[in-house]
Amino acid sequence: TAKRFGIGYAPDGWSNVLDKFGKSPEAIERLLATGLIIRKDNGQHYDRFRDRIMFPIRDARGRTIGFGGRTLGDGEPKYLNSPETHIYHKSRLLYGLNWSKSQIVRSDESVVVEGYTDVIAFHLAEMPVAVATCGTALGEEHLDLLRRFSKRVVLAFDADEAGAGAAERGFERSVPGDLDLRVAVLPKGRDPADLVSAGDIEDLKGAIDDSAPLLQFRIDRELAGFNLDEPESRGRAVRAAAAL
Repeated sequence: TAKRFGIGYAPDGWSNVLDKFGKSPEAIERLLATGLIIRKDNGQHYDRFRDRIMFPIRDARGRTIGFGGRTLGDGEPKYLNSPETHIYHKSRLLYGLNWSKSQIVRSDESVVVEGYTDVIAFHLAEMPVAVATCGTALGEEHLDLLRRFSKRVVLAFDADEAGAGAAERGFERSVPGDLDLRVAVLPKGRDPADLVSAGDIEDLKGAIDDSAPLLQFRIDRELAGFNLDEPESRGRAVRAAAAL
């Protein structure tokens, strides 16, 4: 799996990349431009990624344009991405699209997940239609990218409050009627990588197959906050749903 998806490792230490590739002023400027090193206020430099599992971030054509690194310990942040550069713009990029676009076109369905390992899990489950944003919320430009390949977009986030909120925010600026926007409700506390690693692939497939239209998902979430056994509460629920 590591070979298939180009997963690597950034060793611990402050100058592994710098020592190997930064042997001239021109080389240092190139490393700064790609975001692989950082310049301190005193003019010294150090490696951005240290003691992290590394995921190459590729554009839709498969060209590596950035990296995401996951810490192996308790360090913060848990995930660290390359900074914005002249070739890496996270608002216009979806991790995994280079591997998934052909199957997305064939199935006319894409699935947006939260992280790199979730994308990889979909491939290991023989469902190569998943993509992920790179440390940013799903935005209008991401949807512009996806609509080139499919009309149905399924958001598969964790079934907790944060995941449900992300599902709603992810589609706030989408164009109504343009895409078939849906939400897959995953088992609580489990993400796609958890399900696949535990062998619960059918649960993952079922969640995608049973995905609900975005409007239905939002109305159901709104109604869940009301006691529908009481007439006054039902009235408030109707007004809340009508606003959506």
